[in-house]
Amino acid sequence: MTTPLTLRVLVAVAGLRLGVDVGGPSLEREVRWVHATELPEPGPYLRADALVCTVGLSLTSVGACRSFASAVAAAGCAGICFGTGDVHDSIPHALLESCRTHGLALLDLPPGVPFHAVAEHVEQWRTTAADRDVARVREVEQVGQLMALVAEGLADPRALQPALGRAGLAEAVTLTVSAWPAGSVTRLLEHLPTAVLGDTGTLVFAVTATPQSARAAAESARLPCGLSGEVPARSLSRALADSRAALDLTHRGRRVVGAEELATFEGLMEQLPAAVLAPFVDQVVRPLLESDARHGTSQVETLRVFLSNDGSLQRTASEQFLHVNTVRHRLQRVHEITHRNPLRFADRVALAVALWAADHPERP
Repeated sequence: MTTPLTLRVLVAVAGLRLGVDVGGPSLEREVRWVHATELPEPGPYLRADALVCTVGLSLTSVGACRSFASAVAAAGCAGICFGTGDVHDSIPHALLESCRTHGLALLDLPPGVPFHAVAEHVEQWRTTAADRDVARVREVEQVGQLMALVAEGLADPRALQPALGRAGLAEAVTLTVSAWPAGSVTRLLEHLPTAVLGDTGTLVFAVTATPQSARAAAESARLPCGLSGEVPARSLSRALADSRAALDLTHRGRRVVGAEELATFEGLMEQLPAAVLAPFVDQVVRPLLESDARHGTSQVETLRVFLSNDGSLQRTASEQFLHVNTVRHRLQRVHEITHRNPLRFADRVALAVALWAADHPERP
């Protein structure tokens, strides 16, 4: 969540007057600590992401320089800061070459600038960044409480305008809401830095200008995501509810589910509680299965094929290698057992619902 302090940013601090002797991509390394040492083998005392400061008291030979650079690189440190003027007037050539070999950043600190000035700047950055993080988390929680009210229709979407304004989204023609699992705020702050985030405690909402940014974040952060359609700000209440419903559909292995999937048979069924579907299983599917088991018939299988063929008797007969009259007889038995006529559209829908519910018994 915290914006990292990189070596490149540290070098840009005018008061420190740091120079770069070995840079390139290594300047993008994050600096989290500063460690001053004159030990020839400092490895056991180093931490990853530390900037190791030395005046080179022990670096008086090629071997010592190579060993020192190797230890710093092996510890995963950000780089070396070499203070000139006390022991060496310039950085030893062997240390320069060793840092280049290891791809290790090497900075030089001029005489008159103490190591503790560098350490104080790093610590101040970390402290300030931590304060920013606390404030950001508090804001995300407050916005999340408001989003929950808007989603339930208990608050006007206009109440979110200040948050949209802070994110530069107040003038957007359309917005997209995405819903994410609880506990994903930290990763979303990294992957959706310009979004309006709201943590409700049970899930996280994000408002963005386009759905593409949310889809990209889902892939890069490897998080499930439910997406609303693109809506004007006045329709955020519906978009929040849609994204939450879409997130519920991601539990079957789909990383991103869009609002368009809510308007499908599968999407509708996924949103219905198991308790609502239980009567369909008890009153429709179970009696058919019991009848098939007692008499060695295949009424359930014929019904499945009939439904999958959009109610076509001929296609059902062809697929099952049966006469059309045999299919009619089996469907008549379904009617007698369930009191739902497969040849009537409304009853056919009820039968499809019942079979779907029976096929998904693990739903909560």
